[in-house]
Amino acid sequence: MNDETKIQPHSTSARQGSGMLQRYAAGMLGSVQAVEPLVEALRSESKEARIRAAQSLVKIGRPSVAPLIGALRDDAREVWMLAAAALVKIGHEAVPELLQSLQQDEEAVRILVSEILGQIGDAQAVEGLVSILRADNPNVRAASAVALVRIGEAAVPSLLSLLVDFADSRVRRYGLEILKQMGDAALSSLFSMVENASELERGQAAWVLGEMGEKAVSGLLELLKSPNEYVRYAAVVALGSTRSPAAVPALIACLDDAARSMFSGLRVCDVAAKALEGIDTPEAQAAQIQHIKKS
Repeated sequence: MNDETKIQPHSTSARQGSGMLQRYAAGMLGSVQAVEPLVEALRSESKEARIRAAQSLVKIGRPSVAPLIGALRDDAREVWMLAAAALVKIGHEAVPELLQSLQQDEEAVRILVSEILGQIGDAQAVEGLVSILRADNPNVRAASAVALVRIGEAAVPSLLSLLVDFADSRVRRYGLEILKQMGDAALSSLFSMVENASELERGQAAWVLGEMGEKAVSGLLELLKSPNEYVRYAAVVALGSTRSPAAVPALIACLDDAARSMFSGLRVCDVAAKALEGIDTPEAQAAQIQHIKKS
């Protein structure tokens, strides 16, 4: 008896049977030939049979992905929820086909696929999710943004690239807001980029860190210790954007730093004075005025 002959009675039971026989069939099916009847079993009246079918589809893995994506279109909530859960469990193997669906499917499915990709958390989904930030549908964009926040640090470089999209201010705003929502998950990458990346990326990272406010201050203060004047310059600019009183003593110390940026032509002390001007404390204002007099 070949495998196909062995499996046929179980397949029929999964689709048409009831009670114990149906639950047994859904649990027993475990080969590629079983995918279609198992997907049908997701619509069973038996909750236990539905769950066993989903578990079996997860066990089969990659061959189950396309049919499970198809089940996301089902009107029955219990069906598409189980299909979504199974895809999350399958994980990385499901990502390529999920990304295709993300670009091509109907709105409700694209939203659901974004949520699934966010829960899987695979970095290979980042570019696809970032591209969806340009979609016209606000619900699809929002779902993509949430997924990128969940993926976290791996999405930071791609999101930073949006900040130089001067053709679409909306996309720039989304990129910035997502990075801010990531919070601590983005900080490590952003600090590393200020310290090690190209001047363009350094400037982008410094801008985002400044927008993140108080949570970025302690890391920026550490960057002021760098021997690299461009790192110190970027850190001072970011600290000015935070407007944090905690940065004032360090910024005052930077008023003696005469290193000059070849890109802006300004010295570190010049941007430190500008940063102090924006921080409304007596200490900051007095130091800024004194610097002007000395200049």
